[in-house]
Amino acid sequence: MATVLLRGTVNWVVSVSENFWIELTSLEIKNPQSELEGLLLGSGEMDLNGDLFISFRRTEPVRRVVRILSQLKLPYEITFQKNHAAGSRQTYVVKAKNVTSVLKNLPLKDTTRLNWDVIRGIMLTTGYISDLNPWYHATMDVEVPEDAEEVNYWLKERIGKSYLISKQNTNTIHIRSFDALYRFVDGLGAIKTREEIYEHHFMRMKKISAQRLANCDNANLKRQVAKAEFYKELLDNKDITILNDEEVSLLKLRVEEPELSYSEIGERLGISKSKVARLLKAIEEKLKSE
Repeated sequence: MATVLLRGTVNWVVSVSENFWIELTSLEIKNPQSELEGLLLGSGEMDLNGDLFISFRRTEPVRRVVRILSQLKLPYEITFQKNHAAGSRQTYVVKAKNVTSVLKNLPLKDTTRLNWDVIRGIMLTTGYISDLNPWYHATMDVEVPEDAEEVNYWLKERIGKSYLISKQNTNTIHIRSFDALYRFVDGLGAIKTREEIYEHHFMRMKKISAQRLANCDNANLKRQVAKAEFYKELLDNKDITILNDEEVSLLKLRVEEPELSYSEIGERLGISKSKVARLLKAIEEKLKSE
């Protein structure tokens, strides 16, 4: 069986997805045994001889697996398969020999064995991350349903939101929000990708705000702008010293960013949507009577 030698340099490219895989696979390997466990939890198959077989469609994870197996001093073979049918993709199959000498107490028994190195191993073999347009989305598959539930529970405690969807023989964990994906990528150690996701989110929110202001033909937005002009009149011509600090901050924010909804204002100021409404009413009553 031929052994394939994979070489390459790390280049930062435009695609968020490509950047993620390049960064993830080039990270320092601190816990090779845990990453190997993650590979097994993902799509790895163990035969009766204790040999592990893992399939990959990307080159970058194979390079990292070679480094993991080398650190563990496990012999391995890599084969390259290409189906010439239309629309098919190449597949790398890694065979690691005598893996049971390294991994003990398989399969996974409880969440105490889980850590970010294990999650990284799962991601390497079955993971997917989108290019953030239009949605934030990452997935990974776990072979055994019970293990998938353990992994999903572990992730929820650390990133806030993840969803396990099991269909037929596939158990897929979905991560579908900015906050969750940001924490997930951070936990995996992909710091550059984490910052890229943050920058994308910031620019996206800025664009959404600009679009709201530009669409003044929208009746609701027109009302918001008109109300902002009313609040600016209060701010410029009334004695705002009769307001408390919270009310002043709210009044200024309403004038400076009229496109913000009550919910968005509440998030900025750390108060509820209903309290925003109550405070604005109180501001109007105080300044009108002034």
